[in-house]
Amino acid sequence: MIYSVNVVTNRAGEELISAYLYGMGASGVNISDPDDLKDLLSGSLDTYWDYIDDSLFTNSHDVLVSGVFEREPTSDEIDSLKSQIAFAKEQMPVDIGSCQVELLSQQEENWLENWKRFYHTIKVGDITVLPAWEQVPDEGIVVRINPAGAFGSGEHQTTRLCLTLLSGLDVKGKQVLDVGCGSGILGIAALKMGAKSCYFADIDEGCLSNMKDNARLNQVTDYEVKCASLCEGCPVVGDIMLANITADILIMLSRQAGDYLKDGGKLIVSGIIAERDEEVVKAFCEQGFEVKESLALDDWRAHLLQKT
Repeated sequence: MIYSVNVVTNRAGEELISAYLYGMGASGVNISDPDDLKDLLSGSLDTYWDYIDDSLFTNSHDVLVSGVFEREPTSDEIDSLKSQIAFAKEQMPVDIGSCQVELLSQQEENWLENWKRFYHTIKVGDITVLPAWEQVPDEGIVVRINPAGAFGSGEHQTTRLCLTLLSGLDVKGKQVLDVGCGSGILGIAALKMGAKSCYFADIDEGCLSNMKDNARLNQVTDYEVKCASLCEGCPVVGDIMLANITADILIMLSRQAGDYLKDGGKLIVSGIIAERDEEVVKAFCEQGFEVKESLALDDWRAHLLQKT
């Protein structure tokens, strides 16, 4: 059985409520804030986003803060939480929302099974990406992924495009860079294809934790990891660079990539929505890259580039 304590607050109260839940012993806290989407599109955050589903928008300013517990919180703990919140509402100079508290429970095995049914095995050329709980096939290059961190399971079109381009390269004995690595699918696939080593970088520590879990799952060890923005502080010059990000960040990468690739080095870029494709390709061509192959899947584009 798993338990969650949910508190309805707003942006002014989300950090305080999170601290209270951690103080109760929560193993993790999730914050659902609809205004984050508006910030992404307005550019007020240091983040870039090319696409978003309109159905995600809501007019509510409520923030739902949920603490996850492996044991059921006692009634005394819930009462103590409510008392802390009531005191904070009286003392704080700003409104922190309704602060309604709700305790929910669910059978852990049911939760896991419901979660697992969203993830499926995919096959791209000789590369098979499958969730950790699926049976490993007898042939081909197999990348096992634990998508618990939600940093990529291989199912998105952009990852499929990258894997298709990667499967056509000879990576044996090569130094690979996986920039903005997420769950590490691409770099791990390269290692299992025979790459000498892979350098993984991402700006999100959570992604890197998930990537390391996946590396252990696939029993690959020849890699380095750094929490960094793109190529910042990269200690190696690669033969192949992999970058499945978004258009704006790829344009930023175009100004760095040449310094971290050998002459004739290959660069796979994806995460490009169709209407931004020409802009991204132009940015790399202006920095001395040549397009060797281009792929499209639905509204997404990917390219194999070469440093000239």
